[in-house]
Amino acid sequence: MLSKLNIFSEVVLIEVHDEGKIGELNKGLQAIPEIKKMRFDYPNLLPHISIAQFQNNQEFARLISYLEELRETEFEELTVSYVELVNAHLSGKYPILKTIHAFRLR
Repeated sequence: MLSKLNIFSEVVLIEVHDEGKIGELNKGLQAIPEIKKMRFDYPNLLPHISIAQFQNNQEFARLISYLEELRETEFEELTVSYVELVNAHLSGKYPILKTIHAFRLR
């Protein structure tokens, strides 16, 4: 279920509460030696959907002003039928994603 709005250092997000399913998937991926472990991986993972990015205080202020209007928005359930394992290149303004494999979910 999609839950409340939250914020990371440069990203506004919607939290995903799924009874730990995404966390278990992330935990399983950590067993693959070629996958780089990050400090926000399981057990520190916060499943989320990023909805906006900002890079400075001015962008942040405009974004927060806009999001204040949406404060009471309620989110519906979201059905996910597959997930993609991607290689993310994070060196530019936006990540460049290369799909390695798509997994159908049941």
